[in-house]
Amino acid sequence: MDDLGITIMRRYIRYVKKLERLGKFKLAEEIILKDVQNALKHSEIMMACRDKKKEDFDGSILEYLLSVSMEYLVWQSQKQTAEAIADYIISAYTSDPWDVVNFLRLFMKKPNIFYRYLGVQGDERSFLKLAKFWFELYEKDSSGVTA
Repeated sequence: MDDLGITIMRRYIRYVKKLERLGKFKLAEEIILKDVQNALKHSEIMMACRDKKKEDFDGSILEYLLSVSMEYLVWQSQKQTAEAIADYIISAYTSDPWDVVNFLRLFMKKPNIFYRYLGVQGDERSFLKLAKFWFELYEKDSSGVTA
């Protein structure tokens, strides 16, 4: 495992239980700061705030936590293109629903975080695939059907 992989895994392991709790929120629900405070202990939020500042992450504390799921999924995919990574993320939903939900929540709010992380301007095909998948899950969430 390279240094980047080690960094991503350490961060992911540090937050995995918190990410799981956040990933249980339905996509049809908007997470607000109070939800984060109810899902995480004060010490966990403070740890994330310190890490966010140390990593110079430009976004909210929720976006930082969701980006941990994003980095983990991208790294797990071992893919090189945005479209291939999108395909992997969609397929990972059955085995890793919380991280995929976290990723989609961040992606649909700020897709530029994903594309900046990949070092690309954007990719219409990957965007359309991920947006379609988000919509399918959103519709299931809002209708009460489980995925």
